Amino acid sequence: MDEHDQQLAERVRTACVSTALEAYHDAGLSGLCAEGRWEYTIGVLRQLDLTPLLNAAALVPADCGVDVRQIG
Repeated sequence: MDEHDQQLAERVRTACVSTALEAYHDAGLSGLCAEGRWEYTIGVLRQLDLTPLLNAAALVPADCGVDVRQIG
């Protein structure tokens, strides 16, 4: 895996973790129990649109030295 791919993978991981934490918190505020919060979080992750991350990464040539984590 080259550096460009590694940076994209890290952005995807960061987006997933951030989304999961926010969804779990929001579900708790809605009064869901721990199991319900987890089920809600998984549902949100299944619907997470990664297209903006992939599009941003596709616009940056792998050898240009741009840190794609800063895009988007």
